[in-house]
Amino acid sequence: MRTLIPALLAGFLIPTTPAAAQGNDTTIVAAVLPTSRAIRTGDTATAFATIINAGSNAAENCRIALGSAAPAGSFSFQTTDAANALTGSPDTAIDIAAGAAQGFVFAFTATQAYSGGDLPLVFDCDNTQPAVDSPGVN
Repeated sequence: MRTLIPALLAGFLIPTTPAAAQGNDTTIVAAVLPTSRAIRTGDTATAFATIINAGSNAAENCRIALGSAAPAGSFSFQTTDAANALTGSPDTAIDIAAGAAQGFVFAFTATQAYSGGDLPLVFDCDNTQPAVDSPGVN
């Protein structure tokens, strides 16, 4: 059976809630590419993401995770360099300097059929609000 994972909203920039209101001038935005992947149950879909620190302080312990409404399956992420080659260790949060960006590759393996729409992703750092999802913006 084919499982459609229309999760990855191409080229969208996700603005966050202004963190400055909390006395923290660290704000992240994120982008994901490609738009979607169709996989068979048990196969793995991969995509690329970037988290951009638009604030003036370092964003600490930044990571990608599945949201609470995610389908059953396994998820992992890893940092990449400018050529999208893997760097760092799998599932390891990283700091992003002020004004800098970090690329990631992430993978999802569905363990049962899923047709619930976008895969809910959470882009977050310890000292920021999660990036706000803006579907369809490209």
